[in-house]
Amino acid sequence: MISVCTSATSTDGALTTTAALRLLLGEAASTSVNETYYQSLIVRASRWLEQQLGYPCLAQTYLETVPAYGSQTLMLSRTPIRTVLRFFDSTSTGTATEYCSTHYRIEDADAGLLSRDAGWAWTAGDRYVLGRTIVANSETKPWMAEYIAGWWTPAVSTCANWSTEGVIANATSTVRDFPEDLEMAVLLKSAEWARTAASAGVSAERVGDLSRTYARGSNVRSEADDLIAPYRRMA
Repeated sequence: MISVCTSATSTDGALTTTAALRLLLGEAASTSVNETYYQSLIVRASRWLEQQLGYPCLAQTYLETVPAYGSQTLMLSRTPIRTVLRFFDSTSTGTATEYCSTHYRIEDADAGLLSRDAGWAWTAGDRYVLGRTIVANSETKPWMAEYIAGWWTPAVSTCANWSTEGVIANATSTVRDFPEDLEMAVLLKSAEWARTAASAGVSAERVGDLSRTYARGSNVRSEADDLIAPYRRMA
């Protein structure tokens, strides 16, 4: 189970700006008409990106319960981990033991891994058939973490976590860590849709002797897809 405690705030979930899109399209000036249209394309492309990646991009606060498998590492589902605010060994905070930050550490923020020298207890169910047998896929999720995960880009977002939780991984209100490749993918996808709509499928045209070149079909892989490939999460 995972829930969002403090959501990221941006312009409708946009992961870049209309100014950046106009620059990519070679447009110097803006109008209220194209700004509104470009903003809608960026929002659509931002949602496309997160659907392709399989996780939200901007920093948010999450409350998640996770299973453990008896090893020294525990995996949280949202990344990159910025900081762990609270950690319990039970979903009932009234009776649970809260672990201090000295009891565990962030082993790999990008992979969402926490480590603990004493390990994380395996909570799989068992049954007795001529001896004790572990029941497959029966793990419960007693470990509960409240943590902040995601990237930060001040161009499009404000961070509620900044004011309530203090500095997050040494980030300030002027520092971004949102990968440039992901922002460029949003821009390229937005520009692709803008140009397709403008040309109605024609990518080049010559008036003399009437020559046209048609845009590639939708089944052709775009540059935006190539940029996000390293960031996709395996299902």
